[in-house]
Amino acid sequence: GIGDGIWWAAVTMTTTGYGDKTPITWRGRAIALVWMFTSIFCIATFSATLASSLVVGRLKSSVDGPEDLPRARVGTVAGTAGELWTKAQGLKVQTYPFLIQASKALKRGEVEALVVERAILGHMIQEYQWNDLLILPQTLAVRDYAIAIPSGSPLMEDINRAVLTVTHHPDWKELVQRYVGQSEP
Repeated sequence: GIGDGIWWAAVTMTTTGYGDKTPITWRGRAIALVWMFTSIFCIATFSATLASSLVVGRLKSSVDGPEDLPRARVGTVAGTAGELWTKAQGLKVQTYPFLIQASKALKRGEVEALVVERAILGHMIQEYQWNDLLILPQTLAVRDYAIAIPSGSPLMEDINRAVLTVTHHPDWKELVQRYVGQSEP
């Protein structure tokens, strides 16, 4: 009947009851069902807790913000605003020729943090799926980007209009998110 169907489904799901000793009475089966589902819940909870601890442990860094940088092993890319900022702060820093080397050093644990341009690192994280890297929310210094053209150039008005058109278009924030991996402030 229906009781046998429930029993068969439960023992199949919990991979028990392969012909070894099983309860015969409905009370015995009820107790066994409660025990099976309690065990499943306990194992699932234990697995979820263990997985969460491992992920948090792997992602947890000794650097939570700029105040931790003087005590940390810090890396940056040579010739960038990150290098200028770390030198201005008097930080002892390991410089790398390219962001790819700096990020590999971070992954290997040679450095605990990188000071690099948010937009460039955000793009690299998106492009190369560096999901194990975390960009902290603090901004160390704001650096504006510019387009250099000769003074009095007839192109200035066209370039200004093009930049304003693009940055005020409704898709602009989506493009920033896609290529840089963050929303525009």
